This record gives sequence, structure tokens and C-alpha cells, in this order.
Amino acid sequence: MKARPLFSIVTVCYQSAGSIERTLRSVLAQRWTDYEYLIIDGASTDTTVDIIRRLAPEFEGRLRWWSEPDKGIYDAFNKGIKQSRGSYIWLVNSDDYLEPDALTVLAPVAAAHCGERTIIEGVARLEQPDGSYRLSPLSTDATRHAFYRRRLLGITHPAAVFSREVYASVGLYDDRYFILGDKDLFVRCMEQGVGFVTLPRPLTTMSYGGISTRLHHRKWLADQWLASCKFGRGRLGAILLFCRIFAMYLGRRARGLCAKLGLTGRRHRSHT
Repeated sequence: MKARPLFSIVTVCYQSAGSIERTLRSVLAQRWTDYEYLIIDGASTDTTVDIIRRLAPEFEGRLRWWSEPDKGIYDAFNKGIKQSRGSYIWLVNSDDYLEPDALTVLAPVAAAHCGERTIIEGVARLEQPDGSYRLSPLSTDATRHAFYRRRLLGITHPAAVFSREVYASVGLYDDRYFILGDKDLFVRCMEQGVGFVTLPRPLTTMSYGGISTRLHHRKWLADQWLASCKFGRGRLGAILLFCRIFAMYLGRRARGLCAKLGLTGRRHRSHT
């Protein structure tokens, strides 16, 4: 494999024996082969490492993996990014899987923007609790700026591929977060004028039940307070920003309760 492949695919995992083989095989199924694959395991004690070790020879030297304790998902992301060599870096979670033509679709766009601070965003298929799927919305300049002004995540992170130059200039993930480190990075990218390219094509499937669908309320609120302190323009601004986000959180909880009680027929879509 050449020193700098076009893509580095990074999967972080912990106790992922039930899903990681499907993720690995979705990478093996890629028709475009100018990639390296890095797996950062958090010292799993189930059979995750056995699965990785068994499938590693099928990657014909493209796979490198580590298994050691980490401080959480964003610390693991950062480890993978630091070890990567590709021009573009794609973080693929261990319970998600790629479309077979994902890299083929991405390759000409990535090649056209090599050396630029660019995020390429496609569409994700989102698995629902009943087993059905819906497609994530494709962001636009208008929607990204609208979410940025509200300090919310304005892209579908699992379907977003970052050029190496983005991380080099904006920085890595803040590993103090539990679940909102991707929102934090998005805000910093918007502040620093990173470019976006959108592809109206499904690139990946997000399985229901991953970390983004398990809302740990105390940790989520702690993350929101950290983000408010970082982006709230002083202590008063941080308090006001947190209060606004907390009000949105209460509204979402109230709508969910109403829906369970059958008090409304409308479906609401929420964002982190």
C-alpha cells in the first residue's frame, strides 16, 4: 500500500462483538481499494478482538488495529486520526456499515479537493426501532448556518468525510465530551470557514441502538453545559445558551410524552 492512500477509514469499538463483523465486511466489500482501515478497540473483553484478528488477513495489508484502554469515543477517534495516513478520514462506527459503492462515489470528489479544508457529506440511512429506514436530510449552506447560529450539529456526522487539512487547522475532538464532541467540532469548523461539499447519495447505514440513540440525560446535559461555556461568549452568554438548549430539551421530552399518550398526531424531528 502506498504511503498516503486517498482514504483512511477509522472504526472505534468496545465490546462490539455483535456488530463489528458486519462493519468490517462492509469495508471489505468496497470496490474502490485505495484505502487503509484502522480499528481502535478500547480493550474489549468479549470476542471483538477475535473477530478483528480473524478477518484481518482478508484486507491484504490495508488493516491496522490496536486494543488498549481509552478515555471514551472521542479519545479513540483522536487516536485513529493521529495514526491515519490518508488524504481523507472517515470515522465509521462499529455498529454502522457502508454502502458497497461508498468509496467509489466519494473518490472523484475527494480527489478534486485534495489539499483543501473540505468536508464531504453524503446521506445516511437511519435504522428505526421497527426495523424500517429513513434517509438523513442533506445539509445546505442555509441549514448549516442555521444550526451553527443555534450551536447545534448541522451535518450528518457518520456520513461526513473530513480532509486531513480540516483536523490539522481546526483541531481534533475535545475528549471531555461524552456524546457531543461532533457538534463541538462542527461549530469550530463553521467558525473557521471550512468548506463543505454535499453528495445526495446514501453512503452508510446507522444502526438503531448506537451511542447516538442512547440518550444519557445527565451526561448529555453536562456536555451541553461544557459546550455552552465554550461558545456562549462569557459566563452570562453561557448561562443563556444553556437555558435555551435546556428549554428545547424539555420541549422535546414533553412532545415525546404527548406522543406516547396519543395527544398529538404530528411527528417531530429533533437534533442534537
